[in-house]
Amino acid sequence: MIDRATFENPAHYAEGMVYVLVNGVPVVRNGSLVEEVAPGGGRRR
Repeated sequence: MIDRATFENPAHYAEGMVYVLVNGVPVVRNGSLVEEVAPGGGRRR
């Protein structure tokens, strides 16, 4: 894993994550963000 974000450009994704699952649903597959998935839920206080 390497973080590519800087103070000037903080929105860069980290590199080295091939797969990321949220609640068992892939949100990153083969290093790319999967479109139109939103497996997480909002939280209220």
